Amino acid sequence: MKVELVSYTKDGERVVAIASKMSRSRKGWDYHEKTMTDEEVECKTQFECFILCFLKYHGWKTKDNYMYKNLESLGSVKFLKYYKGKVAIEQTIHEVFDEQIYNDFREIKGDVVDIGAGIGDSPIFFALLGASKVLGIEPLPTPYNVALENIKLNELNNRVRVLNAIINYESRVVKIKDHDVVGSAGVYVRPQKSDIAVKSVTISDLVRELDNPFMIKMDCEGCEYDILRHEKESLKYFEKIIMEYHKKPPIKEVEELGFSLTNKNGKILIFYKKK
Repeated sequence: MKVELVSYTKDGERVVAIASKMSRSRKGWDYHEKTMTDEEVECKTQFECFILCFLKYHGWKTKDNYMYKNLESLGSVKFLKYYKGKVAIEQTIHEVFDEQIYNDFREIKGDVVDIGAGIGDSPIFFALLGASKVLGIEPLPTPYNVALENIKLNELNNRVRVLNAIINYESRVVKIKDHDVVGSAGVYVRPQKSDIAVKSVTISDLVRELDNPFMIKMDCEGCEYDILRHEKESLKYFEKIIMEYHKKPPIKEVEELGFSLTNKNGKILIFYKKK
């Protein structure tokens, strides 16, 4: 692993120490892990170091227990850095706020449903873009709890609400396994033997909680196909659909509901209802 993204800063911010030292040394991870002082170490695994290092390289700064960035069009945004002693940051904040993968630069004219809210990055992004209300769904308890902290940190409790729930059409309660924040963005959540019980909801349940449904975003590692099979009528309440697909792109299935594909960015598809 070679990382050349960080260095010590003038204002005293600590860098991702192990990754930084490895970038200037031929010695491996184990050596640097053993020789780092408590003040130097910010992360416990190579993956954690990569994420913190990567975000600092892209202009995210550290203050107290959060990382923040001042964005020209959105203002300042903050994310919790550690939660219960573990890194609480995902590189998805770079995708959402720096690359703006969900932004087609059109006005959000109402309420948003966000399936796959993660640590709250995309719900916060949609609120800062102008959504009247954002209702997010995140099944994994740890990312969900981090999302609550991030919503509070950005003072958006009055407009952003995230539920610890799962989209499921077979049972009203689903038992799942939790996951640390790091790496959780790519986890396919499925029923498993576990003591963690999460309630299931449907899109029609969520629509009933909205005043003015405008947009639904789906990034749920495959559950978008279940939604398309079971929720054809509920999806018609929305004017805009953003979807990250994980198998075959379901363009035809969405267009049959009366939508037109307007943007395709990698695996991100954006549809608008036909006029």
